[in-house]
Amino acid sequence: MEDDGEAFEIDDRDLEYALDPTKRFQRRQTKDQQIYGIWADNDEEDQRPGFSLGSSAKLSKGVSFVSGGLANEPKDEEHEARPQKRPRMDQPSFSGGLHQGFAGLRSSGPDWAQNSGKNSVIMGMMKKMGYVEGKGLGAKKHGILEPIIPSVRQGRGAVGAYGKEASAVGPKFGETAAQAQAREQGGTTREPASEYVPRKGGWKKEKKNTIQYKTLDEVLAEDDITVIGTSASMKIIDMTGPQQKVYNDFQSFSRKSKAAAFDGQERRKFDIPELTQNINMLLDLTEEEIKRNDRQIKLLKDQNKSLDADCQQIRKTIIDEDEEMKRLQEVLDVVKEFSNSQNQTLSACKKLLLRLRREYEMEYKMYGLDAIALTNAMPMLREYFNDWNPLKLGYADHGMNLIKEWREVLQGESREMKRSFDRHKNELDALPAFDRCLWEAWMPAIRQAALKWDVKMDSDRMLDVVLTWMPILPDWIVDNLLEQVIAPRIKEQVDAWSPTVDEIPIHSWLLPWHSVLGHRLTAVYPIIRMKLAKSLKEWIATDSSAIGVVRPWKDVFAKSSMSSFLSNNIIPKLEQALLHMNLNPLENFEYPEFFAVINWTEIIGTDLTCQMMMRCFFPRWLDNLCLWLNTPGVILSDVARYYKEWRERFPANLAAIPSIKMEFQRALNLISQAKQNLPIQLTPVAPASQQPPLQFFAPPSARTAAIGSLRELIEMRAQAMGVVFMPVRNRLEHGKQVYQLGNIQILFDRDLLIAYNSNVRQWEPVTVDYALELAVNS
Repeated sequence: MEDDGEAFEIDDRDLEYALDPTKRFQRRQTKDQQIYGIWADNDEEDQRPGFSLGSSAKLSKGVSFVSGGLANEPKDEEHEARPQKRPRMDQPSFSGGLHQGFAGLRSSGPDWAQNSGKNSVIMGMMKKMGYVEGKGLGAKKHGILEPIIPSVRQGRGAVGAYGKEASAVGPKFGETAAQAQAREQGGTTREPASEYVPRKGGWKKEKKNTIQYKTLDEVLAEDDITVIGTSASMKIIDMTGPQQKVYNDFQSFSRKSKAAAFDGQERRKFDIPELTQNINMLLDLTEEEIKRNDRQIKLLKDQNKSLDADCQQIRKTIIDEDEEMKRLQEVLDVVKEFSNSQNQTLSACKKLLLRLRREYEMEYKMYGLDAIALTNAMPMLREYFNDWNPLKLGYADHGMNLIKEWREVLQGESREMKRSFDRHKNELDALPAFDRCLWEAWMPAIRQAALKWDVKMDSDRMLDVVLTWMPILPDWIVDNLLEQVIAPRIKEQVDAWSPTVDEIPIHSWLLPWHSVLGHRLTAVYPIIRMKLAKSLKEWIATDSSAIGVVRPWKDVFAKSSMSSFLSNNIIPKLEQALLHMNLNPLENFEYPEFFAVINWTEIIGTDLTCQMMMRCFFPRWLDNLCLWLNTPGVILSDVARYYKEWRERFPANLAAIPSIKMEFQRALNLISQAKQNLPIQLTPVAPASQQPPLQFFAPPSARTAAIGSLRELIEMRAQAMGVVFMPVRNRLEHGKQVYQLGNIQILFDRDLLIAYNSNVRQWEPVTVDYALELAVNS
């Protein structure tokens, strides 16, 4: 059926119209609307059903199929033409230039439009786009006037294979399309082909074309190259430039190539731009290849230079290694000579090491040749010190000169250098040779002597040995000697010391080690204070022997520890002695209690002595003086002599204290009142003149307020009770430091006190008072 016909079968549109009848009256697009779209002429009345004139008559009229003309035009049955089939566009008409039109098609417009099947449609489209009959195409009307006529080529060869492509209609180089058509119309026009060339595969057998070969010179010599064959329409993709371009035929591609290659120059007869492009590409590739080869050559030259330098370095290294091997062989010969000799003594070994160090210094340091001393000299040194008793009188410096000589022989060695060349099995192998000789030859004799050492009786001899050898011993050996040998023996003796039984005072054999051991004795000092405090419980103030026991520790104990010790053990005894001292001059002539306090002044200090006098002596002394002056028949000269005697008993440093001066001034005022027969009345000290008492140790309330942690509280209470409180060395429990509190062990976890219960063998939280009770009574 035609395009405007309607099918009779039921389709989706009919179903849609059945559901919505209003859609059936919606008018379909016209032919112009289908072709031109929004640029078609629209008739508003035609678009709305029921407004067009004669619509009812047209709908009721029967269907008539016509190919053109007016619908109401009277028809002539004799001249009525049957519609003809539209010819194919790819088959040209060979009618000698006569145009055959279709039935009902008007013969208006140019010839090229009449040769087509839809002249009116084509002309209408072109006129709407601005085309004017008789003028060229384009906005300025300077385009072509006639359509491009295809040129038939003889075969399917490449462009230029059948001669010059000049027979085709088209512009030449430098002319417009209109000029080209004017030239074609004005000049000789090509006669259309009189024969029909059948398509390939038709019933007529094609003639076999003969191929004629010509040389390049013959082709260039020809004036005109005819094009043979049929012009085929195909797509040409040009990828010779920076961007890909597509052409529809060879003529367009040839015009582009020639215009680019011969801009402003004379065109050659045989011109193939593809060949030029290929040659340029080959030149570029060749140039890149040349550059790449040049880079490779330079790289190879640099590699050759580097290899030459490496070869020279390797040759130099080989020569150096040969020299080193020769020197090592010489060293090996010297060592073998010494090992094979029968005279292997300390002096011979020393000469060997000195020779190796002098003649082969680099090998001596690099390969650790001092290890020879470990295998040869160390056994002889061990035998030399085997029978040595350091505590024997006059043998403290035995072998010192020998050790000094070996120190000069083995000095200059660094442990790090030896570590870099040796494969050590244990820590002893990492030691320098001199240190290891001392450790394995000298130290065993010292340890053996320390086991037999009587700390009380032979303390000076052992101290002499240590002080004699310390300057030449390495630091780590000195630390090991003091911490692992001397300090444990001293602590063991301190634990067994009893202040009331031992005849030899502890300070006589312990204090000389204070400057040598230093902080290593901090563990024994709390034990000494605790034992001194226990022995002073039965002590009376008039016994001066305690002064000799306490005085040596004044500068040894820390100030805070010494102050706590005196405040808890000495001062209370002295105050009690002053309070109970008999001040009657007729009954007490020597006053030993007073002089006992004066003797302790150098230890406890003048400030604390003054406070004791102001609290315990002067109030009783002034009261006794008032009572004496109020006695009837008192002899004032005796009172004055009594006053003068007491004034002279005070040392100058105490008498110069203002508070003591004031008390003596009050006594003079009482005597003056007695001379003037005035009532004896002790004048109180004015509040303004009163000074706060000097305190040697803070009162308990202030001390308690200053406590910042539970550990400080325990330390203060332990000092007051004379209980040992000290950290246990190298002992941790649950990551907390363990302390020794008297007879128990404790630790602190924040504000919690935890003690070790030996009965159940576990740690338990306790109170401070219970812990102190266990520390004393456990």
